[in-house]
Amino acid sequence: MKAITIGIDFGTTNTTIAYKDGDRLETFRIDAHSRDYTPTVIAYHPRRGPEGGERAKDYVTNQNYETYENFKLALGLSYNEAFKCSNDRDSKTPTEITKDYIGWLLRKFEGEHQKIDEIIITIPVVWYEKEDVCANIEKIFKSLGYENIELQKEPEAAAAYFCHSYKQKHGKEFLGDILVVDYGGGTLDLTHVKPKGLNEMVAYPSVFGTGNEDSLLGYAGVAFDTAATKELLAKIDVSLKEQSPEFIQQRIKFEKEKISKDNVSKDMREYLENEDENFPTDSLFEIEYNGQEIEVHPRDLAKAFRTVCKDKLETELSKMIAYLDRRGVNYNDRENFKILLVGGFSNYIQVELQTRAAFNSRPEDFDKKFEYPFRPSDKTYAIAKGAALAYDIKQTAQATYGVVGYYVNENLEVAELKTEIVKEGEEVSNFKSPRFAVPTMQIKNKDTFTIYTTKGGNEQRETIENTFGAGDYQIGIALDKRAKTSFYVKDEEGKEQCVVRE
Repeated sequence: MKAITIGIDFGTTNTTIAYKDGDRLETFRIDAHSRDYTPTVIAYHPRRGPEGGERAKDYVTNQNYETYENFKLALGLSYNEAFKCSNDRDSKTPTEITKDYIGWLLRKFEGEHQKIDEIIITIPVVWYEKEDVCANIEKIFKSLGYENIELQKEPEAAAAYFCHSYKQKHGKEFLGDILVVDYGGGTLDLTHVKPKGLNEMVAYPSVFGTGNEDSLLGYAGVAFDTAATKELLAKIDVSLKEQSPEFIQQRIKFEKEKISKDNVSKDMREYLENEDENFPTDSLFEIEYNGQEIEVHPRDLAKAFRTVCKDKLETELSKMIAYLDRRGVNYNDRENFKILLVGGFSNYIQVELQTRAAFNSRPEDFDKKFEYPFRPSDKTYAIAKGAALAYDIKQTAQATYGVVGYYVNENLEVAELKTEIVKEGEEVSNFKSPRFAVPTMQIKNKDTFTIYTTKGGNEQRETIENTFGAGDYQIGIALDKRAKTSFYVKDEEGKEQCVVRE
């Protein structure tokens, strides 16, 4: 049986596996009754092995099980620190939990399909820049026996799927600009991607977002569900601790009802377009608590979104627009600029409406910037499907780097001379070996040299001590595959020495 490549979108609330079946991209279902994604939940029983997915989700409030959810968020923060399970007694590290969950899921896949040859695992942008986090994820997969691992940023995988689908639908390649707004259960990433052809694209250093930097709950889907559940319980004067079994049970009820009801987007849109808190609406659905039915109205969801998501999304969209302006990207060009909303939480209507408003796109208008070459439901699976394509996505320098030197000018004054070595947006593959600045700098025994970094118009400087003796030197910079910098000096004989690694 031929081994295959799979793409994994390891999500905070759900995980999707995609793979190619001939010319088609398919998503993996645990069984005939499952969805195209699997809940990122795992349960341990004292006498059984770990169980993941929907069944584990049913055990979250069962005190006989040690159950973990939302552990992905901790994997990017403190992957070797104890993470409490739902019974608030037992704990494992996020690394241990992830290994057991991924191992369980991949065994299920290989039991139903072919042997896995290569895995493209997608991760949030903020993780990609953390060397230790990336190394830990690779270690998890290798400990499970999978050696052929590649990490890919989630927004870049989504852009790859967009380009693939565009070519299939329109018979030509999309070579414009793509803004990927990846809004999932725990992270928000905004990335500018420029395709250079169907099999190659460049992700520019334009990443904005909140992700899991500030809070384990983040400012995305999980935080929204939590805020909405609090809001609904407050309607019947009930207050519960977020980690209590009762609260978790209510949050899961809310999440399931929200996803299963087809009327939510339509009714929320009608409510929001009226911009009136007192606009009369029927309930969207009901959830039960201790025999009481709690009606869920549009204003409840709108308030929850404003509480935890609105300001963050607005801030990051504003930063992105300022960045696009600096780069001269015409985001009013509806043919050549596309806004791609992906991730589970991007399906929530307020995310789309707020993103449209930031780009002056009225919801009642047909705006080609928001036209997708795939089914609306594929927004949820775009990341995994893009990863399964295994396209070559070129990484670029995250900033402009150079060296500061000095010379004596015509007035016999010491003047500053800045020499650029790396330009923001250049492909990192050009810097596997260091690129050296010209002219040569003369450095004495007690001298230092200064490196400058410019990003988003802001310059920072770093002074590097002379540990290599007096002489004439060239200063060079190399970038690894994650755009991390290393600074080198080269002497008159051509001997190179790395002096600082980022």
